[in-house]
Formats: sequence, structure tokens, C-alpha cells
Amino acid sequence: MRRRFAEPTGLTRAAFISSFAIIGFTMSYLIWMYPDLPFAVPVRLIRERAVLHSFKSPLLVMLPVLVQVTLVAFIAPLVTLLLWQAQPQAAGGAEDTRRMGAAAEAVALIGAVWIAVQAFAAVRLVALWERGQGSFGDVYTFVLVTAVAVSMVIGARTTAVVNTRRHQVAEEPGVWRLRRLYVNPGNPALFVPARTGLGYTLNFGRPLAVVVMTVTLGFGVIGPYYVAFQVLKGYWH
Repeated sequence: MRRRFAEPTGLTRAAFISSFAIIGFTMSYLIWMYPDLPFAVPVRLIRERAVLHSFKSPLLVMLPVLVQVTLVAFIAPLVTLLLWQAQPQAAGGAEDTRRMGAAAEAVALIGAVWIAVQAFAAVRLVALWERGQGSFGDVYTFVLVTAVAVSMVIGARTTAVVNTRRHQVAEEPGVWRLRRLYVNPGNPALFVPARTGLGYTLNFGRPLAVVVMTVTLGFGVIGPYYVAFQVLKGYWH
């Protein structure tokens, strides 16, 4: 039977295992700390002083977990799609399979990094709620800067693999629209190296590209903000 998906790398598997383990830790920690949190918790601070409170609720306290789950809901389909495209029949050859697998690995690793950031944010948020004032602190800022740096390293590592074919794709005649949109119905690959800059771009010569773009925008951009808004809007007092 022909395989429908390429084999994920060891790091891809480790990233997903770590992500689910971190989500489990975050959920367990918040459940454990929930009874000790004050009845009203600060949801807005100015100069480290609470100016707006909200009644404690499971949905509000579990907001970091909801963000983590939203990240997984965005990352998992994208990695699955990349692994599906990494099969030789779809990717167009062994080298493209390797590049697509590397891209899937990068997405999974970066996702795990930011899921871990949310876990640390949950710990700092509980501490802030218990104090009733203050901020997340310099340690949280350091964690954020470290996460950005690690994400950049992962991206640079993946770009080094992708760039081995970038020049070839960039010089294909008549397939680029508006200098950045790749449109080539004759290319079976859904993703191709971007003409300039980092990473991949969609092949808009395939109808599935529109679906991918819509789902990406929905989960990656709108999703976390919508979740936070829906959780908080009913608790502002």
C-alpha cells in the first residue's frame, strides 16, 4: 500500500509529545491552584496596580490552556499537511521530501516553544493574581526573549535546508504573480520555497492553497484573540 504521509522526524515527534505534556502540566497546575486563588482576580493593571477585577471562574483561570489548545489546533493540521506533501509522489523528489519534512519539524518545534511560554505565563499569572498587583516580572521577559531567539534559530536552521532549492524555484519562468505569489498548476507541490526571505510559500495554482490560507488565518491570527475576548468579555466588572 502506498504511504499517504512521510515519516515525521524524531524531533517532530518529540515536539508533539512535549507539547501535550506541557499542556497537561499547565492544566493540572491551574486546577491545583484554583481553590487558593482570590474570589476576584485582577484582569487589568496600570503601573502594576489593579484597576479592573473579574470574578474567578474555571474558564478565566484556564485561559492559558485555551491558548495552548488553540496553538495545537493550528500547528497539528499544518504539520500533518506538510507531512502529506512530503511524500515523494506529492513533493516531486527525495530532496523536496527532505525539505518538507524539515519544515514540518520546524513548525512543531516552534509550536512547542510557545506552548511552553504559555505554561510559564500561567505560573506567573497565578502569582500575580495571588498578590493582586505587580507584573509578570523580569524573568518572564527573559523567557519571552529566549523563546524569540530559539524560534529564530529554528527558523534559520530550516531556512538553510530550504534555500538549497530557492534559486531554482525563483527562476522558474511565468509562475510568479505580483513578484511574491507562486502560481503553477503543473507543480504537484503545495508548498515551494519562497522567492525571497525565509521559509515556504503556497502554490496558488492548486485550489487547496486557498483552504490552507483561510484555515491559517482563522486559527493563527483570529483564533487566540477570539478565545481571549470570549472568555473575558463576560467577566469585566
